[in-house]
Amino acid sequence: CNLGVVGSNPTRGSEKAEDVTEHSPLFSYIPVPSPNLLKIYSLHATVSNYICNFAKLFFHNGGWRQRRPLLYILMTSMAENKGYMQRYAMLFGTYMGVFWILKFILFPLGLKYNLPFLSFLFMGLTLCVPFMGYYYLRIYRNQVCGGAINFLPAWLFTVSMYIFSALLTAVAHYIYFRYIDHGFILDTYENLLSSLSASNVPGIEAYLKQLNEALDAIRALSPIDITFQLMSQNVFYCSLLALPTALFAMRRRKDEVAG
Repeated sequence: CNLGVVGSNPTRGSEKAEDVTEHSPLFSYIPVPSPNLLKIYSLHATVSNYICNFAKLFFHNGGWRQRRPLLYILMTSMAENKGYMQRYAMLFGTYMGVFWILKFILFPLGLKYNLPFLSFLFMGLTLCVPFMGYYYLRIYRNQVCGGAINFLPAWLFTVSMYIFSALLTAVAHYIYFRYIDHGFILDTYENLLSSLSASNVPGIEAYLKQLNEALDAIRALSPIDITFQLMSQNVFYCSLLALPTALFAMRRRKDEVAG
């Protein structure tokens, strides 16, 4: 540390330097480091030395890659095939979005024509969504990632695919609730609740009251509000579905397994 060297050692150097030290107000106010401050400087230097040695150990001569710590795996996983990830996520997200739109059409049709088969088909196709996500993730893993993919990029790809699907489906939802529905779904459910209340089933009044309040809250929403609600629900639940999908589809490279 060079703080206070000139002021604390006036006999060192030439006489001209001594005169500058004695008469210059700038050097006269430089304090001499205290012992505690010197200990802090020493500790800082020691910690910095350890950090530099640690960095040299893992970055020099491929040592970082040979040891393959978790941070390196995550960094390389985020970087590999980054351009292809967005491209394939948009492509497969478009396919799944079209599937969601066709699946959604079955729901109001089943209510309008009183066909329970269409409602059950709608629920069955909804259960097929995670399997489609796994199928598309396997295609991305085998064709783009060389047959190996880590958990984090697999999860990110699946979530991105579901986000693109939800955005495309949100367009169809807005068109339906803005120009086609006109309260048809809510009216159908209200008629169903009215028939249930007329059946005089004991203990069902409290549940019917809660359902009617929920329907009144939904009726107060605008078509764009309903669209955003459905889109946020799709993204949230599909991001949870992406966790087991990524776990089943992940596969390490042979050199990582051997190392």
